[in-house]
Amino acid sequence: MLESFLTKLNLEQYGTEGYQMYRIPGIVATRLGTVLAHYEARMGVGDWTKQDIILRRSTDNGQSWSDRIILVEGTSTETFHNATMIVGKHSDTIYFMWHRNYAQCFLIRSEDEGGTWTEPTEITEVFEKFRTEYNWNVIGNGCGHSIQLRSGRLVVSIWMSNGGQIHRPSVLSSIYSDDNGLTWQRGSIIWNEDGLVNPSEATVVELSDGSVMMNFRHESPNRRRGVVISHDGGATWGDVKYDEQLPDPICEGHLLRIAFPEIQGFSGILFSNCAFDGEGDIIERDWHGSEQKFLWGSQSRKYLTVRLSLDEGVTWAYSKMLEEFSGYSDLAISPDRKTIFCLYERDWVDGENAFTKYLAVATFNLAWLTDGRMA
Repeated sequence: MLESFLTKLNLEQYGTEGYQMYRIPGIVATRLGTVLAHYEARMGVGDWTKQDIILRRSTDNGQSWSDRIILVEGTSTETFHNATMIVGKHSDTIYFMWHRNYAQCFLIRSEDEGGTWTEPTEITEVFEKFRTEYNWNVIGNGCGHSIQLRSGRLVVSIWMSNGGQIHRPSVLSSIYSDDNGLTWQRGSIIWNEDGLVNPSEATVVELSDGSVMMNFRHESPNRRRGVVISHDGGATWGDVKYDEQLPDPICEGHLLRIAFPEIQGFSGILFSNCAFDGEGDIIERDWHGSEQKFLWGSQSRKYLTVRLSLDEGVTWAYSKMLEEFSGYSDLAISPDRKTIFCLYERDWVDGENAFTKYLAVATFNLAWLTDGRMA
């Protein structure tokens, strides 16, 4: 039986190197085994502050990391944010997408393990295709990593708001490309209906039958993750359901496919999020001076938990808490499937759970997650 392991390493610390905080983690592992971590280095404490998007590379399975590479440099009057990375399934191409001022979207590529990148190509045009149904003034991605399906289609979850320079009210959708990111199409909008309130940051995974499952945060009274399925590769989305097994304090979380039944002999999907439902700790907040107020699960971002599903996300057979006080997270797995990586916001600053002390990377294996039942 393979011995279990878990290690944790702080990559960044709050208030160091000229940055106020480090947030919005994303992590991927390439087909050749390079691990790429990206995140926002913020000079202020809000979402609209000046910030750079940083890349760190590891070529030794996450044991050590390169110095910071400023992949996208902000300015005093602009913010660059909501980045997502895709590792190609059928090539060594890596795609990196981000937004400028919540109003424009750009894409770059790397063919050398994240060593060098192309010049940015603007793809805001795909968001303009939503305007006939939803006249947005704020757009963003689901952060972390996005996916390429076995068919070759790139799928990215996106959210939009028409409430001014705030993240709500919001709707959820997707964009996708069938020509390696040269052109993009829009998916159907997941509307705020049947009690669904302000869905936003989401994560997607391909199911074994080729459909796509989206799992997302929202501000509805039901403090459980929202789930919706697309049977046509992210073009249209079905009815919203809530996964009663996945509590959530209105925070980002991430899915990761680690095994397909026809390839590895079992279905394996991981999910990470702060598994706190806010019960008994709900307050009313006024965000960004807006008159709109809503019940927020105290934003108690704690009990960061990693779960494993063996039946395509229907149930979650194994779970283990990775960190008590945390925030956003993302997951990746090495090509040999022996090491799982979780890049996450770690520990709170002075009890304020919207601000975390560290950006950390945890490495562990299935034996740790399943107490030795799986290796």
